Amino acid sequence: MKIIHGYEVKKALINNFGVRKLKTIVLITGTELTRIFLHNQLQECLGEFAIIKSYAVDEGISKDDICGDFLVFSSKITYDKTNTDIIDIPYIIAKRTFNFANVDKLLYLKQGTEVLFVNDVKETTYSVIEDLNNLEINHIKFIPYYPGIDKYKCYEVAVTPGEVDMVPKGAKTIIDIGGRPIEISSLIEIIQGIGYYDERGNDISSSYVKKITGMRNVLSITNGEVITSNRDLERIVLSLNRFQIKNYKNLFQVAKNFLLIDNMNLNIKEDLYKKRYYAKYTFDHIVGKSKEITEAKNIAKKLAGTNLSVLIEGLSGTGKELFASAIHNYSPRSDEPFLAVNFSALPEELIESELFGYESGAFTGARKGGKIGLFEQASGGTIFLDKIGDASFALQMRLLRVLQEKEIMRVGGDRIIPIDVRVVAATNKNLTKLVDEGKFREDLYYRLKVGYLVIPPLRNRKEDIADIINEFFIRKDSKMKVSSEVVEIFNNAQWRGNVRELINTLEYAYEFCDGDCIKEEHLPIDFKYVEKCSYKSPKKDIDYELKTILEEIYKYQNENLIIGRRLLSEVLIDRGLNFSEQTIRTKLNSLQHLDFITKSKGKSGTKITSKGIEWLKQNG
Repeated sequence: MKIIHGYEVKKALINNFGVRKLKTIVLITGTELTRIFLHNQLQECLGEFAIIKSYAVDEGISKDDICGDFLVFSSKITYDKTNTDIIDIPYIIAKRTFNFANVDKLLYLKQGTEVLFVNDVKETTYSVIEDLNNLEINHIKFIPYYPGIDKYKCYEVAVTPGEVDMVPKGAKTIIDIGGRPIEISSLIEIIQGIGYYDERGNDISSSYVKKITGMRNVLSITNGEVITSNRDLERIVLSLNRFQIKNYKNLFQVAKNFLLIDNMNLNIKEDLYKKRYYAKYTFDHIVGKSKEITEAKNIAKKLAGTNLSVLIEGLSGTGKELFASAIHNYSPRSDEPFLAVNFSALPEELIESELFGYESGAFTGARKGGKIGLFEQASGGTIFLDKIGDASFALQMRLLRVLQEKEIMRVGGDRIIPIDVRVVAATNKNLTKLVDEGKFREDLYYRLKVGYLVIPPLRNRKEDIADIINEFFIRKDSKMKVSSEVVEIFNNAQWRGNVRELINTLEYAYEFCDGDCIKEEHLPIDFKYVEKCSYKSPKKDIDYELKTILEEIYKYQNENLIIGRRLLSEVLIDRGLNFSEQTIRTKLNSLQHLDFITKSKGKSGTKITSKGIEWLKQNG
């Protein structure tokens, strides 16, 4: 027998006809709104084999109302408000959780955003905020609000657990995370208390998880290894782990192919975070308002709404993985896994088995039972293939089959496995050039390039530098600033490492600055040296981009080769300039206006003039 709060809980009685009597669960809440919400939850989960009665303290409760086999309080506050002298039946104070599909809405708010958190009672307001922070929803700052508060400041965004009518005027955006359902550990205590857990526990687990997550993927955790996951599942498992549900080893042995967890253990949180099978970034994380970055974001958003494979080109540090992550989160696959693999980070002998998995005995040292590959783990979601230009020719052939046939075969296996995975690839290399050199398969190149995105380098959108600096200090929660001399240095820099280099420079200066303003003396030594020795005023020189184009034209002309706009667009990528043919046409017109080039139709193409050659010699 189980003892709960000092009361003996007996098995349900069987009547003389062999039919089990339905036991009565009495729910007591603080408000009528909460009563209705939790009553519906208990009715849905337990109504088939228990009678559910419910009362709200605000509406008044008498001793005659509390008549049943098991008593459930919605909170400690509700328990304290109830005359405990009248309680003579087993009871629990239920733990409450969140509907994680609704809580997801909070993840799209920017770091450091201050929001008004609106609830009906002061105590529960602070309690819910604490629970949200415990779930690591701590990138935003919750400002408590409840009826009767002395004073408060109006904020643009208000968050509430179902108390929309209480939100004060002035809030432009209201995020309703919905009522807070009873946590599954408490549900298990309830059904154990009325003697049903052994028979119905698994069905309750299934019903509960379906109710609060909306997950579609199957998760298998065997010997501590996470096979596949998504953000919703991560949060529900972390929540369970946090509330010490470790005693219920078979809690989630759910039928109907919904959720399979063989052994829950205390390392689940570490495993999930190490795997990071979810996309961390959205388009809100891409900072800047320049024409170039805005155009790239607009193209990426359109691509996100399709199911096309996408090839992202851009120099190192421009944010290719950030864009890939944002595309996934903006797509219909956003609730599914997002897996990233870097071809330059894994040795050739491992990359194939990591991507496609392997069968038992496939090679020396292969794990008994085999291993599932990343393509299978990403089922229904997106796989991000970073540094695709570093893939071997043999691996390129296998990737081509995935894109063409939507199926894979594990290493050492003989079974075709169909997959539903969107492929987003990225490179900082000129794939067209690699194709011409026979180092990259042309058919794979065009399979990947169905959707195409070029990320502009930072030197082409320097008006975004101020926004990036501002965002950096917001994330640091710092009021520090940069001096005008540093701003000038940043605006003159060429940023070969792009946004990553800018962020790294700011990180360095932030740590070395003892005051509230970053000055030139706080910058890295090599950065200051380059600035003093190399940078020239733009007024004393022609545009860097025009000079680069002129150099390429001259190089091809010396080799007796003709270069047109299309080829010029491709070779400029290696120089860090990603232009459309229309943009190149405009810049060629500028060079022609300076008498540095001549343009002809047909095979003659574009040629550099003697004036252009002389200028390059003087300014090279």
